[in-house]
Amino acid sequence: MEKLKKREEYKPEEIRILFVGESPPKGAFFYDEAKGSNLGRATKEAFEKAFQMGFESYQEFLEFFKSQGCYLVDLFQERGKKIMCATKEEKEEAEEQLKKFIAKHRPEIVVVVLKRICKHVEKAVKEAGVAVREVDLPFPFMHNKKNYIKGLIEILKATTTTE
Repeated sequence: MEKLKKREEYKPEEIRILFVGESPPKGAFFYDEAKGSNLGRATKEAFEKAFQMGFESYQEFLEFFKSQGCYLVDLFQERGKKIMCATKEEKEEAEEQLKKFIAKHRPEIVVVVLKRICKHVEKAVKEAGVAVREVDLPFPFMHNKKNYIKGLIEILKATTTTE
């Protein structure tokens, strides 16, 4: 639970780009300041390329991620929870919570970082009743890493500015 509190420390006042994952992993977590996760490291690489900069540390990346109005939430709060193992009720509850989050924060874009949760995120976005662009990216693992980074760079160049 301590690791999940880190997420709140990096929540921007205004969320412009909302990343949605499946669940916090059982191992390394995106907001682990020491090194991040596969998703975190690939996201950091995409940010470095998109903004033509290098980060001295993973923590510095997280601060920049926040400064750009970016935030990562998960469909499920339970570590390691998979959509294919969730009950119908758990899926509906996850969609409802995400819908409320999107309606409250009104991001410009929602980036789904795992193809298998796309339809659930799409439903939450639609029911939130706000104009939000949704983009689906493959999870950056093995051969999908390049496609994730390339897709994220395109999103960042089109939607963010350095300050």
